[in-house]
Amino acid sequence: MRVNSFRLGTKVMTLKPLLALKLNPSGFSPMHLALQKKHFQTMRGFVAIDNSLVSIKGRGRITPLHFVAQRDDPQFLSEFLFACPSYVEDMTIKCETAAHIAVKNHQFLAFKVLLGWLQKVHREDIMDWKDEDGNTVFHIAASIN
Repeated sequence: MRVNSFRLGTKVMTLKPLLALKLNPSGFSPMHLALQKKHFQTMRGFVAIDNSLVSIKGRGRITPLHFVAQRDDPQFLSEFLFACPSYVEDMTIKCETAAHIAVKNHQFLAFKVLLGWLQKVHREDIMDWKDEDGNTVFHIAASIN
C-alpha cells in the first residue's frame, strides 16, 4: 500500500504543527529534508498548511528558498516566491541572498527566475546587497563569467 506523501505531510502538520519548525541535530527542518530527499509532494503539503515554512532557517541560516536556488529548480523556486514573496530578502549566515547562491552555483535558470521576480516586485535593490566578502550578485557573476 502506497501512502500519499502530500496527505501524510498535511496530516503531520495538522497533528503536530510545531514539529515542522524543529531542526534535527544536523540543523535541518522537515522542509529541508523533504527537499533533500526529493519528497516534493510532502514539501507541497507543508507549504499548503503553512507557507512560512519556506523561510525556516537551518544550518548556516539556509532556508528552503536558498536550497532550491542552489539546485536550479525554477518550478519550486517560483512556488516558494509566490507562497512568501518577502522571503527573497532572507540572507544566510554569509549574508547571501537566494540570488547570490544561484549565481555562485552556476544556476542560470534559478537566477533568471529570481531576477524576474525582483523586477516584478520592484526589489532590484537586492541585487546590490553585499555578501560577507563585499560582493554583489553582479560582482560574483562577473568573476565567474
